[in-house]
Amino acid sequence: DALLAHGADTDPTRVQHAGLHAAVADHDEYRRFKIKNVVGINDTAMIAEVIERRLKNDWALPDLIVVDGGRGQLNAALKVLIKLKKDTPIISLAKRLEEIYRVGDPKPLKLSRQSGALKLIQRLRDEAHRFAINYHRKLRSKRFLTSPVLSAMVKINEKKTS
Repeated sequence: DALLAHGADTDPTRVQHAGLHAAVADHDEYRRFKIKNVVGINDTAMIAEVIERRLKNDWALPDLIVVDGGRGQLNAALKVLIKLKKDTPIISLAKRLEEIYRVGDPKPLKLSRQSGALKLIQRLRDEAHRFAINYHRKLRSKRFLTSPVLSAMVKINEKKTS
């Protein structure tokens, strides 16, 4: 299984949360993707980039791909699956109403909020978000620590203390 979620405006990232075994996440199967080919914030293009990079890799194919988003995000990922001739099942989970979009079905599936299946998919999504946010923060901190502004501030402080 795989679930993709992303970071914020700067240092756009996507993560793959994979390897759910007996409803417990296998952290060794997590993957991070720094967006390389998309300029600006374009959610569907970022999803397409990561799905393509993931599926072109040597890793085992997932049993199911769960995309974070609605119909547009599902269609972006589906185009990549078709392009790469992969038949991995794929769905998307839209957060606001917790609707599940499926290929070939124009209407989203609305499971009961108490549904065990919905709760499992929500757990996957929430874990992917947690992982994406941590990765995004790590990249942002790294960028900040190597920024010219911080270097200039350190030099000014060194001059004041000497």
